[in-house]
Amino acid sequence: MTIAIDKQVSALHAQLAGRADENRRLLGELSHEELNVGYAAVISAAFFELARRRFIRGGKPASDAEIIEFVAEARGRTTDAAEIIDPEVAELAINYVLGKLPLDAYDDVDGNVGFRVKSLLVAVMVADEDFSEVELDAFMTKVRELALESLQ
Repeated sequence: MTIAIDKQVSALHAQLAGRADENRRLLGELSHEELNVGYAAVISAAFFELARRRFIRGGKPASDAEIIEFVAEARGRTTDAAEIIDPEVAELAINYVLGKLPLDAYDDVDGNVGFRVKSLLVAVMVADEDFSEVELDAFMTKVRELALESLQ
């Protein structure tokens, strides 16, 4: 199975740049497979990159307390965030990316729940990064590379 992910990358880029109409249009053009495999890979790649940027300093992962505080703060941003971000799944996903958990630690997480949590946390972390357009472009280039690697 070969999935071209340029539309998925463009859709996430549009969302993160605040171009909601373009994001919806691009997502609407994707097939079921392109959404479930390609877009999920793009979201996971973005989450991986952002979580590592935010929670690894000097080669060491952040403390559990710092991760718990971040998740609580992210959930408090909007009513939707509080409903979508399951704190256990969010903390598990971050700790998994940081290598603080065994490889099978994320196996029991429902794929849809994990996707929604990671999607919203990507938006939160990008907002916190306050990327310039050039920085966002560079970030999305990295996300594309990571997503392609994960699909091979």
